Amino acid sequence: MENLNYNHLFYFHVVAETGSLGAAARRLSVTKPTISTQVRQLEDFLGEPLFDRRGGRLRLNDAGERAHRHTRTMFEAGRALAHQFLGKPPTDPSVLRIGVAPSVSRVLAREFFVPLLRLEESRLRIRAGEGGSLRRALQAGELDLVIAESEPDNAEALGIGYEAISDRRMLAIVGTDGPDGELSDVLSERPLFHYPEGTPERWAIDQYLQADGIEPSVVGETDDATTLLELASTGRCVAFVPNTVARYRLERREARILAEVPRLRKRVYALFTQQSSSDLVGRAVSLLREAGQA
Repeated sequence: MENLNYNHLFYFHVVAETGSLGAAARRLSVTKPTISTQVRQLEDFLGEPLFDRRGGRLRLNDAGERAHRHTRTMFEAGRALAHQFLGKPPTDPSVLRIGVAPSVSRVLAREFFVPLLRLEESRLRIRAGEGGSLRRALQAGELDLVIAESEPDNAEALGIGYEAISDRRMLAIVGTDGPDGELSDVLSERPLFHYPEGTPERWAIDQYLQADGIEPSVVGETDDATTLLELASTGRCVAFVPNTVARYRLERREARILAEVPRLRKRVYALFTQQSSSDLVGRAVSLLREAGQA
């Protein structure tokens, strides 16, 4: 092939967007072997594989991610061109690619991602990862949004914008089957399931308890807030968890609040770049902010 075949690019793009040969074949109304051949020919032209092929499954590798950034720009521009001149709406749903830091990924699914389902013209692609790697992926155009618990350093220099979408408060809770009374009273009857030594949560909670002269019996440790919530909800121990984790147990009256730790009030941020600040990203940030305020 002397020139780049745009048909090959389109077939590759649809596979990358849908995540499988079968889904791409159904969308394009062709056979899987046809899709596979087109992708192979593009890989031959570019001189390297674009997917990791394992057990019949395809996953974009580093080269594939780079190629997908280009095809995404190309075909989004093509749909915008058709829309402007022909009045045709985009035919393919846009993919909203969201990176989520590990500290917030498990507790945000219901509170934040369900409202994003209101973006009916888009599909969500959620990726968990370490904060630094997610920010680099955002800068590289591999993600549209990153949700994290800290503001990025040198945000302006890096071309990253951010907006606070929620406040997370650390609450002491116990199940409604637990004893009545204030935190000190309950901790005199029930042990504390704590965060591990060396974590910011452990230090701040210990300082808070010591200031009130409370010395709890510690029955166990974990850094998983969901596990802490489930344990405390039994009424057999007390745990400190973010309000975003405890919210639905509290609404269903399956747990009650004993206290709040002021030093552990944190914000959750949505990070984005000027390149990714499309109308879709803007509406997504608005929905995230509304969900956080609720």
